[in-house]
Amino acid sequence: MGLSPQRVWQRLKKNQIKVRTSEEARENRKLKLPAKQIIEMYDQGLSINDIAAEFDCSYTTIYKYLCASGKKRRSTSESVALSKGSLLNASTCKLILKLRFELGLTYPQIANRTGINEYIIGDFCRKSKTIMN
Repeated sequence: MGLSPQRVWQRLKKNQIKVRTSEEARENRKLKLPAKQIIEMYDQGLSINDIAAEFDCSYTTIYKYLCASGKKRRSTSESVALSKGSLLNASTCKLILKLRFELGLTYPQIANRTGINEYIIGDFCRKSKTIMN
């Protein structure tokens, strides 16, 4: 059509169509994510990258939510320990493996019984199955 932004604005104004201010436009671009859920997921052991993938947003977005809530980033050693599953104690690991591989429960069912995030359970079970085979 070849209309300039000024021409579009003039036509909108002529037809009495409200044009957003730049502040309104900026406000509408902001993602509205459930901050409480993001914090809970992080506290339950999910990485910032995993949470970002879950909400289909960037690492930086999740990191900003965590910073705004006063959360500190995990240390490298905490992250490594968590990725290896060592933050789950031995009895919890045994229980998860029994519920999954002996009783055939799904990750959400195990999460409901144990209070551990289902994504952590899924990751732990996949890693354990690889080790067991």
